[in-house]
Amino acid sequence: MNRIWSQPAARREPLPTERTLLQGVAVARWAGWGWVAITTVIQRSDLRRPIVAYILVIGALLLCAVSSWMLSKAPHWVLSKRVAVFELTFGALMIIADGWVFTNNHNFVGGQSLSGSGPLVAALAASAVLGFRIGAPLAMLMGATRVIGGIANGMNSVDAWTTDRLLSVAATVVQFGIAALMFGLVTQQLRLVETEVLTRRARDEVASTLHDGVLQTLALVARRTTTSDPELAAEARASDRELRRWLFHGASTSNDRSHDGLEAALRHAADHVMRTYDLHVSVSVVTDDDGHSPATEVIAAIAGATRECLTNAAKHAEATKVIVFSEDYDGVVYVSIRDDGKGFDPSVVTDRAGIAGSVKRRIADIGGRVTIDSKPGSGTEVQLWSR
Repeated sequence: MNRIWSQPAARREPLPTERTLLQGVAVARWAGWGWVAITTVIQRSDLRRPIVAYILVIGALLLCAVSSWMLSKAPHWVLSKRVAVFELTFGALMIIADGWVFTNNHNFVGGQSLSGSGPLVAALAASAVLGFRIGAPLAMLMGATRVIGGIANGMNSVDAWTTDRLLSVAATVVQFGIAALMFGLVTQQLRLVETEVLTRRARDEVASTLHDGVLQTLALVARRTTTSDPELAAEARASDRELRRWLFHGASTSNDRSHDGLEAALRHAADHVMRTYDLHVSVSVVTDDDGHSPATEVIAAIAGATRECLTNAAKHAEATKVIVFSEDYDGVVYVSIRDDGKGFDPSVVTDRAGIAGSVKRRIADIGGRVTIDSKPGSGTEVQLWSR
């Protein structure tokens, strides 16, 4: 799932959602520069080093322009850690310079110009690229540079740092830290979700292609050579199972359909066995009218036990047809699996085909029970109760 994100930024293209977030940061960066430019012009009479102030404003303009251009032409550049660190450093420089280029007491009396919203946007961008664990502390460190800016603005004695001024610096540090933390967390979660979606989509496309070709061919070979070449049929079924196990592991088409409901899980179990063996399975499900679905672990256990019963019917009972009936009433799931196979004597064969381990154990784990009704030559019925 993290394969895409683990690629080096120099080669990685932004995910669609990630690109949208970066575009939002770019808009915020331009808005922040506009505010810096306007407030600097309005407060130009308070400048003691106007040339330095205008150079920094132009520098911020170039940063906005280059970042926006690179986002459209070479977006991987915007994801570079070096760029994120540079923008944080430039934001800290703007905060410090705010106290150096303006007259004394400007930082806490006249307001802020160069250290307006620009550094905050830099904190958001850095947290998106570096992650919240690194971005948030660096953003707080950048906010703390207001102390250096204050010293440059004439507050070079302990008495000059009143409680109000210290609280103002602390508020900036906390504000930068919280903003970077939240933005980094949101970016990370969106990145993980979108990566998972893209991974599943790619796997499903491969699954669809193989299902329409290779898997159907293997199933056809297995059915047509069951009698004429049992060894080839067994190899085809084994290859089919191995391919499906690899292909569907962790994907939306996984063998575990417990999250889709009881009927979907049972039908998927039946489809799996029918694709593997020459067996016809009929599934009928009656659900409770109250709209409540059994717990996921109950559905998983019932479906797993049903699949084992169907497999036994095909492999050992030599059945050609199986009827699966299920009913979910008042919180109890009941399943009957009846086959037309050769049957056996339960009193003589106490653990046919591993029923104790593969079927009874699953049902016992959820507090249920299993009964087996079978006679030689009369087929077999296995009944499952969830409790």
